[in-house]
Amino acid sequence: MTPWAHLPNAKHIDWVLSSVKANPKKWDAAWDATRDAARDAAWDAAWGAARDAAWYAIWEAARTAALNAARGAAYNAARGATFNETRNAATDAILALIAYDDCAYMIESEI
Repeated sequence: MTPWAHLPNAKHIDWVLSSVKANPKKWDAAWDATRDAARDAAWDAAWGAARDAAWYAIWEAARTAALNAARGAAYNAARGATFNETRNAATDAILALIAYDDCAYMIESEI
């Protein structure tokens, strides 16, 4: 009597064990084929996941760099235009004050 005799599939367990003893090379070949298939499937899955992760990281980095460059260019263009307009307005105001100072004696002479 075996330790698994009480199990419903005891006759199948006994058959497998006797088959393993009678045909060790076939069982070794089956084991090797199963192991190789599992290893290949795991390798393919890991490789695919790593490749996809790397591709996504590269794509995301390129997209981020392109967006940052575009944002930077737009910001710099807007900033440059605003800066130039502000500088021109300030220059005009300073020139007006200088002209006023130069002409102030004439304006005051009318008073």
